[in-house]
Amino acid sequence: MHTKNQITLIKLSFLLTIVGSVALRLDIFREGFIEGWKGTGDVKAPSLLEAFVAFTGVYFGLKILINLFRFINSVQKENIFDEKNVTRLTSMGWSSITLSFLLYIFYFLKTIVSFSMDSVYKAIELVDFDFWLIIFGITLLTIGFVFKKGIELQQEQDLTI
Repeated sequence: MHTKNQITLIKLSFLLTIVGSVALRLDIFREGFIEGWKGTGDVKAPSLLEAFVAFTGVYFGLKILINLFRFINSVQKENIFDEKNVTRLTSMGWSSITLSFLLYIFYFLKTIVSFSMDSVYKAIELVDFDFWLIIFGITLLTIGFVFKKGIELQQEQDLTI
């Protein structure tokens, strides 16, 4: 299989994964919308801080997905070792690391509100931290550094010829 076909397959699987994950959650979105519209929901309205953390998390998640898609497009156009790709990789890395902390803060706030906890320490104990996002972010930052070093070596070689 040619490289361009493989990249096209990766792009299709990427899009199908996003569409599939949204489609699997549509019933939950629909139920939540109906409960909110009728006022029958059992959920408390989120605080301003919870809403801010949630929307900020969505922003960073979308930033990762958009940069990933742009990175795949540039690889398909055989524009692999490019400054834009270094920027995309480092942006995805920092966004992933930031997202792990935002998710922790969001679930921490939800735990305190849901259980009406007096003890912050108990809430910290109950909330899981997403280490895989930090590992993913560090990996992306490392790959970005390697790309940057590769570009520098390529430029040095071009100057010596």
